[in-house]
Amino acid sequence: MKRVLSRVGARFSQRARLAHALALLAEGEAVEGFGHLSILAGAGMPEAQFRVGRAYLDGTGVPPSLVEGARWMRRAAEAGWVEARLVLGTLYLFGLPHEAGAAQGLRLTAETPGDSTPDPTAAAHWARLAAEAGSPDAQALYGYILANGPDELRDVAAAEDWFARAAAAGCAQGHLGLGLAWLRAATDEAGRAR
Repeated sequence: MKRVLSRVGARFSQRARLAHALALLAEGEAVEGFGHLSILAGAGMPEAQFRVGRAYLDGTGVPPSLVEGARWMRRAAEAGWVEARLVLGTLYLFGLPHEAGAAQGLRLTAETPGDSTPDPTAAAHWARLAAEAGSPDAQALYGYILANGPDELRDVAAAEDWFARAAAAGCAQGHLGLGLAWLRAATDEAGRAR
C-alpha cells in the first residue's frame, strides 16, 4: 500500500517523485529509481542532479562513469547543492579527465584514470564554497588544500582555522587536520603534546 501511495504521489509533485525514487533505490530497485532521478535532474532539480551524479560515480542503476558523474555533480554544484560542491572539490583534488574548455562547463574527454590531472585551484574553489555553507567535511577538505596545496594556495593559518571549524562540528578529518597542524607548528614538548 505504501508503495502504491508513493507511486501516485510521484505523479503530482517533484518532491514526491524524488521521495519515490529514493525509496526505490533503498528497496534495491536501482534502475527504476535512477530513471525517476534522471527525469528530475533533467528538469533542473539540484538534489536530483547530485543523486544522478552520485549514481554514476557509484554505478548504482547505471554503469559507473566518472565523466557523467562529474558532469552531474558540476550541474548540482553550480545550482548551489552543498554536497555536490564537496564531491566536485574532491574529484578535482584527485584528478578528473582532461577538460576541453572550462569556460563552457565541464567537458570531459577521457574515462581513464591515467588521463587525469589534479586541479587544486578548482578543488579549492568548490571546497571553499561548501565550507562557507557550513559543511564540516568541506571545511576539513578546504583546510587540507590550504595546508598541503601548491604554494599559491597555501595558507597555514587559514588551514588551521578551517580544521578547527570542522573539528568543532565533530568531523574526524577536522580533528586530524588540526592535530597535524599543531604538530607541524610545535617547537617544544608541550606543543607536540597538544
